[in-house]
Amino acid sequence: MPRSKFLLLPLLLASLASPARPVGAGQELKVLLKPRFRAGEGMRYEVALRIRSESTSEGLISGPNPPNVFEAMITTTVRVEALEVSAEKGTRLSLTYEESSVDVKGEANDPDVAKLEALYAKLKGKAIVFTLAADGRVSQLEDPEHAIESQEAMQAMQSWLSQSAFAGQTPNRPVAPGESWENELPMRWSSIPRMIWQARSTYLRNEPCQPGILPPPGEASDQSVPGTTGTCAVILTSYTSRQKDPAAQEVKGKGGTRMTSRAEATGEGLSYLALDSGLLVSSTQKGDEHVELTFERPPEIGGNVTFRGHVHTESNVRRLPER
Repeated sequence: MPRSKFLLLPLLLASLASPARPVGAGQELKVLLKPRFRAGEGMRYEVALRIRSESTSEGLISGPNPPNVFEAMITTTVRVEALEVSAEKGTRLSLTYEESSVDVKGEANDPDVAKLEALYAKLKGKAIVFTLAADGRVSQLEDPEHAIESQEAMQAMQSWLSQSAFAGQTPNRPVAPGESWENELPMRWSSIPRMIWQARSTYLRNEPCQPGILPPPGEASDQSVPGTTGTCAVILTSYTSRQKDPAAQEVKGKGGTRMTSRAEATGEGLSYLALDSGLLVSSTQKGDEHVELTFERPPEIGGNVTFRGHVHTESNVRRLPER
């Protein structure tokens, strides 16, 4: 399921899109969730994503085929820098991939694995530039170093970023612990037609910041990272995605083939946002996606074919010290 395999960048932006800004005091402290970047400010993050995918096909020869299973661990270090900050035009940000590693385990005959490895290898050391509006919308995505191969991929990445930034949106007003809000967004980038993404977020409480993944031996402790030893706003987000109106569609150039799709996904994430800086300290997320695609084909070209897949993802993000 390619759509779930390329979530590292959106995962980070989903968290960056909702920094916290205290505007009250005491137990009734309210927080205005708005970006507070300063021009020239930079921050580094480690993003770790674990994927387990299982897929089957039926009808290619006769009856169900054995499941195709693979597991992958993707770890990326990125640096985000605020290039320009404007209340009217939004914040112009650059995101540079410093380091990436892709570790695939298991027997898998999936062309997306090779694409995944090639993608992150090509992104190393290169930057993507975009604008993040005050309401969390992403626009003006640019690839000055040609890290992304095609215009189609550029459009998909902007859609991913837009969805993820939308995930971090909150009411345009201060909120207090215990308050919740909901968002909905059409998933125009999805290969499955008429997909809708919905999220419900709750400001749970304030508590000491959690530094996230512990560093390997020899690396700097999270205690050296600004904002990781203070108080954080804890935000719980639950999301679902589903088809608004499942229906068959013609597949171009395939001799009358029609595709019927069914898809749904659920997940939950917990983010820690530093109250004194409004920046992400750490976040964790788990999710599951189920997809079924049936290609209705005339008997003379092989008859119907059905693909079923399940993808489970687990992710962690933590802020790193500046070099």
